[in-house]
Amino acid sequence: MTAKRPKSGVYKVDSETGNYLAGAVFNLYAADDIYSVDGKLLFAAGELVATSPETGADGYTYFDCDIPIRGEYYGSSIRKDATTNSGNYIVKELRAPLGYYVNEEPMEVTFTYDGQAIMVLDNTCANKPTEMWVSKRDLTNDEELPGATLAIK
Repeated sequence: MTAKRPKSGVYKVDSETGNYLAGAVFNLYAADDIYSVDGKLLFAAGELVATSPETGADGYTYFDCDIPIRGEYYGSSIRKDATTNSGNYIVKELRAPLGYYVNEEPMEVTFTYDGQAIMVLDNTCANKPTEMWVSKRDLTNDEELPGATLAIK
């Protein structure tokens, strides 16, 4: 059996209806410095690791990259290599589906290994639909004009 690399995904849903949303794109950032096995700095804290494809009709997307997980000596060693990686990452929405606001709240995730051949970590990002209010007001006193009609094109 060939081990597959870890995969991290995000589901995009409407916060009011719970419906899955297509068209969202996310970025994955390193929360801490990430090192290779030989001690080479792969990603500095805050650096972009990957950008997801757009969410599909099922509201799902993933980061198709090698994602270093928490090292076995994380927090107990001063050396800087893959064995001391935190496995901590931040997911931010880059682009919201049409008609929705970008969710500005970053999602913190930690990747660990418990002996699985494949590790799949999923998170859900909920958004509110874009809202717009339009009214016709008098320029001199800012009072709403009754009976006014507007067309938005």
